[in-house]
Amino acid sequence: MEIVIAVIAVILIIALIIEYIEYILAFIIAIVAILGIAAIIAKISESAKEKKQARENAMKSEADGIVKKYTPCSIFSNSGKLSQEDFEAAKSRVERSIPEKLASCKELDEKISSILCFSAESADAKLRYLKENQAELDELKIRRDALHEEIMREYSSADMIIGRMNTVVSVYTPAKISLTPVAEAPALEDKGICAEITDFVHNYKAEIAESISLFNEAEQNIADILGFRDADTPEEKLEHLRREQGRLEELRKECSTYRKKVDGRTLRIICDDKQKISQIKKAVGALSASKKCTSGTTDAKKFAPKSTPRDLALFSYECEPAVLFIDDLYFCLFAGIILVFDKNGAFSAAMKPTAFKVAVERKQTKYRFDGAVDSDSKAVTFTEMRTTWVYTKKDGTPDLRYKNNPTIEFPATVDGWEYGVITVKIGSHSAAFTVSSSAALDAFEGIKDIYAGLRIDSKNAVSSTLKIEEQEWQEQEALPPIPSFTETKNIR
Repeated sequence: MEIVIAVIAVILIIALIIEYIEYILAFIIAIVAILGIAAIIAKISESAKEKKQARENAMKSEADGIVKKYTPCSIFSNSGKLSQEDFEAAKSRVERSIPEKLASCKELDEKISSILCFSAESADAKLRYLKENQAELDELKIRRDALHEEIMREYSSADMIIGRMNTVVSVYTPAKISLTPVAEAPALEDKGICAEITDFVHNYKAEIAESISLFNEAEQNIADILGFRDADTPEEKLEHLRREQGRLEELRKECSTYRKKVDGRTLRIICDDKQKISQIKKAVGALSASKKCTSGTTDAKKFAPKSTPRDLALFSYECEPAVLFIDDLYFCLFAGIILVFDKNGAFSAAMKPTAFKVAVERKQTKYRFDGAVDSDSKAVTFTEMRTTWVYTKKDGTPDLRYKNNPTIEFPATVDGWEYGVITVKIGSHSAAFTVSSSAALDAFEGIKDIYAGLRIDSKNAVSSTLKIEEQEWQEQEALPPIPSFTETKNIR
């Protein structure tokens, strides 16, 4: 029934459409025409707005161009030759010398700004106003540029004076001494001390310290002359420097002399055997590389320090020494001498190379050293004494049925691991390490007698071990005289 009603409704709708088809088509055409006309009107309106906006932007851009052309800029904006401190000094000098011209320039800038900052209702009105006042802007700009030129001439004069003054200051300021010895270390008392070399180095170090002290005093005198705080202007300071040039020259020569004594000399270590020092370094490296390394007195990491004591800079050598740290002392091992420095890096003493002693004790155990699974110990077979009884049970325990059952010892072959104890002794200072590394034990075995038979003759101890070596040193060239302020102005 519902299907029949739906079919009848569709037939009626189709009949109505066929009956009124002309009216429906006319209605659709009218709607399309209205929408098309509305779109055309909207497009025309949008085009008109874009043209108006473009015109306003063009006028604004033209007005901004005029504003940018006449906008006052800082007089000193292009003065970037000097440092900020010198720039401020030159600017301050100009402000003191021509305050009237600066005031006039400021007044002209304010007049120009008042015209350029005119607030108009539209860009068209702003552009019209600027064009009307362009002649006045041109006149104000010409007057301002003329004042700028006069002011900048005055600034250039200050710039030149300050530049010349800074050149003098930089030329006469002495270069710093590169070497700074550490404060004197307490005397080291040890039977292995070489007194002759120790005294020689301490005297040399005292000369260096005295030269540095005199250099610092002369440097301070130069700084006082160059600083001259009583001068109010660069011209006064330049005149002061010209008057003090003779004294500056004398102080400069003094500084050069002291620098030559410090940086131009060094203590050359004569006996430098690279192979011997290399052997010691390899042994110490093998000790550090041991997977197990224990000591009750010395930290293994500190024993082989990566840094060197500061006073080692007093010496020159072909091969870097092997450096050991024991009992808060640095021991720098060379082929023919051992230099000792305190924990702060100050030279303390020189020791005879025979003061260096090495002891290696090898041990065997049935277990890996210290229980380490990844031990670098060497596998060994050794004999150990074992204990048993004359009468025993099957499980190896003593047979209690016999009152007279004495113990007996017998040798037995055992597979195990080797470890050892390395003791390094320098004079009365020593460090002992228990290590797993077989390579470390072998390396220290190899240097046990490295200084054997080496003796230092007390009479020729210094000459056979050290010598003062002069390095190349170029004196500073003579400087031209410092011109006075009036001469500087004439040059300009």
